[in-house]
Amino acid sequence: MPAAARLTDPIGHSPTMSWLLKGLLIGAAIAVAGVAIVGTGGLAAVAVVGAGAAMGAGLGEAMSTMSFAAKEVTGAIAMAGSANVFVNNLPAARAHADMVACTKHPGPIPIATGSGQVFINGMPAARVDDKTGCSAVITKGSGNVYIGGGTVQTDDIHPEDLVPGWVHASLLVVGVGSAIILAGPVIAVGGLIGAYAGGYGGAWAGGKIFGEGSDGQKWSAIAGSFLGGYLGAKAGPGAWNFAQRIQVTVEPGTLGMNGGNVKFSLKPETPNEVLAAEVPRQSSRPEWLRRLDEGNDFNAERAPEYPYNELYIDSPKGSGYTRLDSYNPIAGEIVSRKYTQLSEIQEKTAIGYINEIGAKYPVDATIAKVPSSGELAGEKLAGQHYLEVPVQVRPIPQAVLDAAERAGVVIRDVNGKIY
Repeated sequence: MPAAARLTDPIGHSPTMSWLLKGLLIGAAIAVAGVAIVGTGGLAAVAVVGAGAAMGAGLGEAMSTMSFAAKEVTGAIAMAGSANVFVNNLPAARAHADMVACTKHPGPIPIATGSGQVFINGMPAARVDDKTGCSAVITKGSGNVYIGGGTVQTDDIHPEDLVPGWVHASLLVVGVGSAIILAGPVIAVGGLIGAYAGGYGGAWAGGKIFGEGSDGQKWSAIAGSFLGGYLGAKAGPGAWNFAQRIQVTVEPGTLGMNGGNVKFSLKPETPNEVLAAEVPRQSSRPEWLRRLDEGNDFNAERAPEYPYNELYIDSPKGSGYTRLDSYNPIAGEIVSRKYTQLSEIQEKTAIGYINEIGAKYPVDATIAKVPSSGELAGEKLAGQHYLEVPVQVRPIPQAVLDAAERAGVVIRDVNGKIY
């Protein structure tokens, strides 16, 4: 049963702007980490970070309105209160009759909901969690007086509108722009349309199933947006190809204002279009994610060649761990693995791969005492450093080979060839 509300009791809004900013920063940080792992550069890297930031901001904003998000105090019940009914020596608050002052919206603003069965001076008694006309809620009330009786609405309740329109517009531009760079305009537009449709559909279905304004409705909207965006991106190329085949003709010598003389038809597919339809479509998955998948597959394929894989090492920096791809203590092989053609990446990136081996997995480093280390826990790392790569189709730049020699790193491909 909710506590009775009184004059001066606080009201609060969802922490929307602060959660949006936190989501933006977390999304961008995750994207930056992904870019660093995969080695994506240039405009694609900027797009990945932009997409992560926009997605994180959207999730943060949506989750800020859920029941588990504590309200931020933005004002108090400020005007009137009952003249002859008191709770804990403070005037009792009533829906419709009493007003709040809110720092987020101009006032005065009425208390818009109250008890459906308990009335004070003819007005519904206000309680904790009752809403105001600006969608704030009463966050604190009496410690020993409680009022039940369901809830009735006495005044209009307007949306919170806590995020300026220009912020939403900026995030939309960043998100769509990033999608266009990573996947192309057709897939980006298809994903955008699908996300909006899925979000509205999820909100409608969630409202019917879980109730309007419930957490279940909001989760349904988020899930619908993700699903709709995915399906829209998948359907985008096909829909665009179909739209390009539509032709509109007007029958000559006919008149009419109702469009009866306008005919729609489909252009026949050209031989090239038929051939393209028979060729498996290239995945719309972003390049950097495909590269990450390929790298993981490469790592998994090579793991059976070594007795120990994914081995944790005490970080030389003094805290935390680094993770070594493979280790063979009998053969003395300390192996870091990169799924790349060293001739096709920037020299400084390739040299960075080489130098990080000695920095992250130095000889005599301690193997971490974690369950996955097994009998090696606490032992010292020993052996030769190797950079394992796929078979190289072009000569490795001399500067990279020189850097490997200086660092004492052997570049070796999967067939055992030393470069």
